[in-house]
Amino acid sequence: MNSRKEHLERLKEVQPVTKWNYSYLLWEYQLKVVISALKKYASGKLLDIGCGNKPFENYILPLVDEYVGCDVIQSSLNKVDIICDACSIPLESEYFNTVISTQVMEHISNFNVFLGETYRLLSKKGVLILSVPFVWPVHEEPYDFYRFTEYGLRSNLDKAGFKSAKIIQAGGLWISLGLMFLSFGCKNIQNPNKLFSIFLKVYNKLFVFISNIVFAFLNCKFPCSKIPSSYLVIAFK
Repeated sequence: MNSRKEHLERLKEVQPVTKWNYSYLLWEYQLKVVISALKKYASGKLLDIGCGNKPFENYILPLVDEYVGCDVIQSSLNKVDIICDACSIPLESEYFNTVISTQVMEHISNFNVFLGETYRLLSKKGVLILSVPFVWPVHEEPYDFYRFTEYGLRSNLDKAGFKSAKIIQAGGLWISLGLMFLSFGCKNIQNPNKLFSIFLKVYNKLFVFISNIVFAFLNCKFPCSKIPSSYLVIAFK
């Protein structure tokens, strides 16, 4: 039985942010990569597995004829069309031209069955767009099971039947370090003193801005792809 709570808060919308924003590195080096893949490969009938609040909806709708989202629970904005297990989706085989799943597979214990299900649902020459974290804190405990390397992804996509796959490293060493650094920064410090709280808000803004500039610069100047923050997969049936 699924014990996850209904109407969990999920990412509501993906949109551009500036260097003053806590999510800048995430936007610039992960989310933009997914959007680029959607613009290039999404078409026809699209299924979003683990859709949550459909944060990419505004980018997807102009590209496709039909957009269906499924998830194991209903999201906080009631965006999920079909409530089901990602390993057993009650939809017609070979119906979808595109299947997407972003930052979901690490939460699926039987991920090989999940990949087989995406293959079953895709039409001939259909495309799977999949993103998974590599360097990321444990989240949504106790439903965080795996981290995948490029080689593990290729091996399991081959087993599922996919003919070929492009695997893109989203971010590198410095982006991974930057995201971790910001995750454990001082943004959650609480203090009842009003004056000190104002100081913290200003300090946090500067802290985020300077951190974003430094880690983006280091990523450009000293690129290292061996430790990406996530991988983006484009697999072809």
